[in-house]
Amino acid sequence: MKKFYTILAAVLLTLSTFAQTPEKMSYQAVVRDSGDNLVANQPIGMQISILQTTATGTAVYVETQTPTTNINGLVTLEIGTGSVVSGDFATIDWSADTYFIKTETDPTGGSSYTITGTSQLMSVPYALYAKTSGSSTPGPTGLQGPSGNDGADGSDGADGTNGLDGATGATGSTGPQGAQGPTGNDGADGADGADGTNGLDGATGATGSTGPQGAQGPTGNDGADGADGAAGTDGTDGATGATGLQGLQGPAGNDGADGVGIAQTLSFTSPNLTLSDSGGTVDLTSLINDADSDISNEIQNLSEVLTEGNTADAQIKNVTDPTDAQDAATKAYVDALEAQIAALDARITTLEPATIGDFRNGGVVFWVDPTDNTHGLVCAIEDQSSVIPWNNGSYIVTGATGTAVGTGAANTATIITAQGATETDYAAGLARAYTGGGFNDWFLPSQDELNEMYLNKAAIEATATANSGAVFYNDYYWSSSEVNNSYAWYQSFADGNKLGFFKYISYYVRAVRAF
Repeated sequence: MKKFYTILAAVLLTLSTFAQTPEKMSYQAVVRDSGDNLVANQPIGMQISILQTTATGTAVYVETQTPTTNINGLVTLEIGTGSVVSGDFATIDWSADTYFIKTETDPTGGSSYTITGTSQLMSVPYALYAKTSGSSTPGPTGLQGPSGNDGADGSDGADGTNGLDGATGATGSTGPQGAQGPTGNDGADGADGADGTNGLDGATGATGSTGPQGAQGPTGNDGADGADGAAGTDGTDGATGATGLQGLQGPAGNDGADGVGIAQTLSFTSPNLTLSDSGGTVDLTSLINDADSDISNEIQNLSEVLTEGNTADAQIKNVTDPTDAQDAATKAYVDALEAQIAALDARITTLEPATIGDFRNGGVVFWVDPTDNTHGLVCAIEDQSSVIPWNNGSYIVTGATGTAVGTGAANTATIITAQGATETDYAAGLARAYTGGGFNDWFLPSQDELNEMYLNKAAIEATATANSGAVFYNDYYWSSSEVNNSYAWYQSFADGNKLGFFKYISYYVRAVRAF
């Protein structure tokens, strides 16, 4: 059965201020199959055509490329740099006509193109247009001719009625200016003629169509921080702490009266074993042999104990799952003591100076407070997701605009309050739901917090993998910093680039918490 695919494309026309205009255009597209699933991490074959005048017009330029989609099905290429099939991209006169871009795609990487799309280039590639629109440098000025003698002023004629305005003709090319002649004598001024009556105003012309929207300008500087909000209500009391250490043992009681012993003698004369006391002699030889395989009615030697095993705890103490009160009390005491030691260790850790790459407080330290080195930020030892959008499907301004270190927790709370959806279907909610290390105060990092993670990526990965964690992917990770209703900041962990992009795109998430 033939598979059908869909493709969502965007052409990015890059303006250039350099003297030499680049002969290329950036192009991005998202490829999906018939089930609306992304065609991810897969080489595809593409043929790109520039059509003139109409969507089925003449192809003035054709090239082929074989790019590879990323984990989100996104493919990025530069038109003008592929294998040329026909035409010359550098000679296209963008000012001469209307142009369309046609893409043909083979998701299997070959040249059997099953996806075709054509769209008009609504915004003219300005840098390429300027290259073909002609030079604005004026030509040389011709010599000025000699001025003729002024003729005598004629008498003013009567003003005629105003005629209808004729259609404006095309402007002819300017001819060369002749050389200027000598200035003649001024003639006498003639009498001013009477002013003619004003003609009727012409009808207002039709409003022209709206031009294409310009490229989005750079993001403005962050506004000043708002005033601190009112203090929140006190949180609920924490869980009861571990049981304290057991008190010192009391003084020993008085010794009881000595019992009356009975002298006993155990003798062994191969192959017989006998036990003698004042009451007589008992032959134990028959009890050594396990004739009936019943371990409860006879003496077992070491080899038989190993053979029989710990059946019903009859031979070896069961300290893992105690069956008598004494063993249970011992185990409970040891367990409580171990819990208190663990709590003391955790308390000591919080008082120790932190270092980048330390494993503590549920994660790996990637930022230390320069004013107090016992506080900072840790990130989880593994990703919480590889494909999750920033938003829950709604395009609203949440107000999570903080970008500095220390703003990620507030951003996360603001996003969750604004979107009001199931916590695990978008980036901030998934980070908050994480409970790694026994903590429940994880959040999505701000833009600067995410950058600190990227800068210390090697130290984080070394500690994470040593504690059964995972390395970062060379892909994009979401921050909690919002750009506007459609865009949020993300960062590439392959090259460190930070950009704002559509909130519905699925990227990686790595939660952080403060200590």
